[in-house]
Amino acid sequence: MKPVASAILISPEAVALATLDAAAQAAGLSGIDPNQFGLTLVTWDAVEAPGTVANLSLGRPQGALHRVAARLSRHMITRNLLRFTPLDPNTTFWRAFRGNTEAMQCANSADVAIAVERDAIMTVWKVARRRGDRPGRAILGLPAGLAHLRLIHDARLDQKPSALDNASS
Repeated sequence: MKPVASAILISPEAVALATLDAAAQAAGLSGIDPNQFGLTLVTWDAVEAPGTVANLSLGRPQGALHRVAARLSRHMITRNLLRFTPLDPNTTFWRAFRGNTEAMQCANSADVAIAVERDAIMTVWKVARRRGDRPGRAILGLPAGLAHLRLIHDARLDQKPSALDNASS
């Protein structure tokens, strides 16, 4: 069964999994067949995702500079200083995302790109700009993104019966 609506959840540290069920209930998705939604979670590392969520792992950079940058990004002052370097976590994740063909294909085919955490914001913004999206297709926050996905789902289901009626006449 092909999903009615799809979203790419961009969450480098996979924090989306902890709040996915609660966000889905808040968005009103709890009573709907989960197979009607195509959800792809993009993270640094492979994680155990629920059965209806596809997981795409980009592979965390392992170099010594990246380990130092990860340690520095734990503190507000040094994190702000990192923003001016190529080791910025946002920039690093975007470069890995852009270099992954499967991730870019998922992003281009998804109805909604959702930034689940801080280091995903730039990636979602750049994906939306590359696609030439109109407002509303790049969303910050899991509950808001899933609510928007529900609206797309409902709108498409409302259109299908009329198309079927026209075809049968």
